[in-house]
Amino acid sequence: MQGKLSGEEHKKKKKKDLAISIDDDSLLLVACRIQASEPFKLGRSEFINGMKSLGIDSVKKLKAEISKWKSALTDKRHFKYFYWFAFDWTREENARVIQAESAVESWNVMLAPRCKSFPLALWNEYVTTVHKKAISKDAWKSLFDFIFSIAPDLSNYNEDEGWPVLMDEFVEWAKKEKRV
Repeated sequence: MQGKLSGEEHKKKKKKDLAISIDDDSLLLVACRIQASEPFKLGRSEFINGMKSLGIDSVKKLKAEISKWKSALTDKRHFKYFYWFAFDWTREENARVIQAESAVESWNVMLAPRCKSFPLALWNEYVTTVHKKAISKDAWKSLFDFIFSIAPDLSNYNEDEGWPVLMDEFVEWAKKEKRV
């Protein structure tokens, strides 16, 4: 005979049943799809109401939808919307920026699997070891276009195109350090 689960055991079982990993972008994708309102919070009622509005009434359906949503991210427009949402949901409450370390973690989860030609490791190194400052919303959004328009060796970068200073300084550093 199986007994009742304690509160903590029940939470662990639910997390395991949902199979929403924080090691990939699944949780962020769910938050985006239900338009979670508070940074890095997904309350029970918000989750339930969001699932209802999406017509999801079981773990099985949620898993299937997550798979579909991930497939939709191959469309650059969908991915851009998701990427932009991530800034607001990942930042600390009431903050206007994301700390460099948090930004790098987010980029590794969201960008690394999808932007293989961009030197993301080099960018992350620059942000954490040279720049060392928080990332503004403007820089966050600009990085999306930067990744998809600049060659992996940065050879087509033009500082006159109006990129944020962060991108200018990154390219200058990468070339000076002979990293590209």
